[in-house]
Amino acid sequence: MGRLRDFYVHHRLLVRALLLTLAWEVAAQFIGYIAASTLPPSNDVGAFLLRHPAFQRENYPLFETMWARWDGVWYVLIGSHGYDPHVSILNAFFPAFPGLIHLVGGMLGGNDLLAGILINRLLLFPTVGIFTQIVREESGDDAAERAPFFFLLVPTAVFFLAVYTETLFVLACLACFLAMRHQNWWLAGVCGAIATATRLPGIVLVGAIIVEGAASRKPWLALGVAAFSLIGLAAYAIYLNALYGDPLAFQHAYNFGWGDRHFTLNIVAAPLQDMQLLVKNWPWQGGPIFWTVNYLLALVVDCVLLLVMWRSLRWSYRVFVMGNMLLPLLSGTLFSYNRYSLVLFPFLLVACRWTASRPTLRAAVLLTIGCVSILNIIFFTASYWVG
Repeated sequence: MGRLRDFYVHHRLLVRALLLTLAWEVAAQFIGYIAASTLPPSNDVGAFLLRHPAFQRENYPLFETMWARWDGVWYVLIGSHGYDPHVSILNAFFPAFPGLIHLVGGMLGGNDLLAGILINRLLLFPTVGIFTQIVREESGDDAAERAPFFFLLVPTAVFFLAVYTETLFVLACLACFLAMRHQNWWLAGVCGAIATATRLPGIVLVGAIIVEGAASRKPWLALGVAAFSLIGLAAYAIYLNALYGDPLAFQHAYNFGWGDRHFTLNIVAAPLQDMQLLVKNWPWQGGPIFWTVNYLLALVVDCVLLLVMWRSLRWSYRVFVMGNMLLPLLSGTLFSYNRYSLVLFPFLLVACRWTASRPTLRAAVLLTIGCVSILNIIFFTASYWVG
């Protein structure tokens, strides 16, 4: 008992963060199951794993399938069947997460869906723990006390639990920044490589590593680490070239869906197009218009936060935030932008610091984002699009 007490005293914030994460996972599972079992399902075929031809003979229970909607179906499909023999929509999904699904699924007797769920459930613990530790080191214990609440209650936090890449990707990014903070540069490179093998926005970490290296007066070491972090992307490109003769198949895959995505340097094209759509369709009605407003609102909020918090962000955070805001705009559409902004954790770091001595503001912020987060859990698990 004495050793346990000493451990708790020295790691109280970490233990608290892990317990809060567990409580949130249990609560989200309960809320989601009630929503999925009581609300009428949507007509969106892509939201249902068991309607995909590859899984129609499976007998997965509802408390599992409710976490595999839309992209989650594709990740489970890649984990269980691999990529198609020709370039397809599947190649837009990077291999790290479905690779984990395949490995863990083999340990679970071939239940790749359960594997995808358990991977994110388990990875969320170190993700919240590392976020809390960064807040503690940058802003003190008072700010770190509430750090798990800010992280777990962000509006689109449902994707931390769903069979999506957000948990693995954010974990790799957070671990990269913590490693750099402790001057463990090659660990930062490994984390960067995991990020670039998980999602294309992992390349933003390359810039952040270079900037952090310059700030630490280790520019040449940082350049080497940044180059190393591209191994994940390079390995996927080499694989695609060997399989299809097309190392950029992950980009060309967007020709098969997702809101007419295409590369463009005109970063204002998508916002202007959506604003014109809203003007043309006033008064607004229907789901597509609602989500157009949602995507635009998420972009506006991120821009405002970047301006307001600019002086409170270190340069590596600025590069990370701006890069992750810019990449979706290069696709010519704001489709799912609210989900993409989930990775902008530097905003949460500043929010924890700013609200540490402002309990009324903190309560108002957490109540607002928490309500939206719960609604998104309800809608997502009930098969209604949330981003």
